[in-house]
Amino acid sequence: MRAVPLCSEPSTGRLIVCQPEEATRIYLEMPGETGSLVLPVEHKDNAKLKEPCWRWNKDTERPTIRPSIRTRMGRKMERVCHSFVTDGEVNFLTDCTHDLAGKTVPLPDVEWD
Repeated sequence: MRAVPLCSEPSTGRLIVCQPEEATRIYLEMPGETGSLVLPVEHKDNAKLKEPCWRWNKDTERPTIRPSIRTRMGRKMERVCHSFVTDGEVNFLTDCTHDLAGKTVPLPDVEWD
């Protein structure tokens, strides 16, 4: 599995694996510096969130996520990772500040504990 669909457990609010159609978040392991990500995805329960939500094709093996994912890291937020995920592959854009800039690599398989 390359994208793990997650929902909040009603009694605790803890994130648990669920069916893709029910997911309010997805878990990804991004190659490179970014590492683990949990992204809110479009879902009726997320309609009132003030944070951005990504569109996801509900495919756990060949996920496509829009819009792009941009993260900033470092003490002064000087390191940037900016990418698109399409059909299970990560296309790193040229504004990335790491060695994967301009490359396309597959999302790694992940498991959720």
